[in-house]
Amino acid sequence: MAIDLSLAIDWTACDGRGWCVELLPELLTQDRWGYPISHEDAARATAARHGAPGGARPTREIPVPPRLAAHADRAVESCPRLALRLRRIS
Repeated sequence: MAIDLSLAIDWTACDGRGWCVELLPELLTQDRWGYPISHEDAARATAARHGAPGGARPTREIPVPPRLAAHADRAVESCPRLALRLRRIS
């Protein structure tokens, strides 16, 4: 059984420096205020601004593919505000 990881973002701790986005551009982008969000959440937000339904809140748990686990770990370790956490999902 493979162990999957998810990346948790604590937006109350985050100050939007963007280091995680630079270290993990495959999964993260910045919203218009500089906070990290998944690419899927960014696409939904853009669609909602153009009138599409479904302007849901951003996902706090972002699935991390195994090939990006080391990059995600580096982003977590580099966060100056300790706003990121990796969680194992079995």
